[in-house]
Amino acid sequence: MSGTQLAAALLQLTAGAGFYDLADPAERALSRDHARDLFLDLQAALRPANFVEAGAFNAVTALRMRGVLPDARITAFEANPYNHAAFSAEQDFAARGVDYRLAALTDADGPVTFRILRERGPQPDGDAALISWRSSILSRTEGWARYVDVEVPGTRLDAAFAGVAGDFALWIDVEGAARQVLLGAEGLLPRVASLMIEIEARRFRQDQWLYSDVCAHLPGKGLRPVARDFEDEHQFNTVFVNAATSARL
Repeated sequence: MSGTQLAAALLQLTAGAGFYDLADPAERALSRDHARDLFLDLQAALRPANFVEAGAFNAVTALRMRGVLPDARITAFEANPYNHAAFSAEQDFAARGVDYRLAALTDADGPVTFRILRERGPQPDGDAALISWRSSILSRTEGWARYVDVEVPGTRLDAAFAGVAGDFALWIDVEGAARQVLLGAEGLLPRVASLMIEIEARRFRQDQWLYSDVCAHLPGKGLRPVARDFEDEHQFNTVFVNAATSARL
């Protein structure tokens, strides 16, 4: 995909904003729901052998995907140990057919520092204060940010699925760490039939890839942008499909 072709594709995706009133938060949320529904419909059509949720929080997407892909290997990665412990106590993931793993997906194998963001304002007590969906391996750019740092297992997707056969679908929501996840999946990406990724158009975290960086990288792996939402002006989800996959739709 040439630079000109990519620019044209991204312009076409942005034109989709015309279907929503972006001044209305409910309309922005609707665009997000439409993108998610599209991605789920893609999985029903493509039937990938493996589904991976990166930045899973409570792994609700992985659980939902089990109903769409009854025969797939489904794995959800959550790096915050307080999230993982809390939701593992609430849900028997193994019984639901989901491998819910405590690990940060990154570009190197081995322990990594995960930065749990302390929210501003009143905090609950104890471990409940550390249950958060806005934490990351990356630091925020704002000076107000305060963290509790924990060491967690880190792994590349390439290592996590070494020797695993079949194609993949990826759902990536890692609070700015898209670069690390994608660079840790260099060998896997050519086998990814489709992926949905949350990306930022403005730098919220240090050392992060932006929308333009992700969209420049993935076509080299055969993945082309086909849809996006407008959940937020500077943070939104984009769906990519493998060029070879299009013939199966």
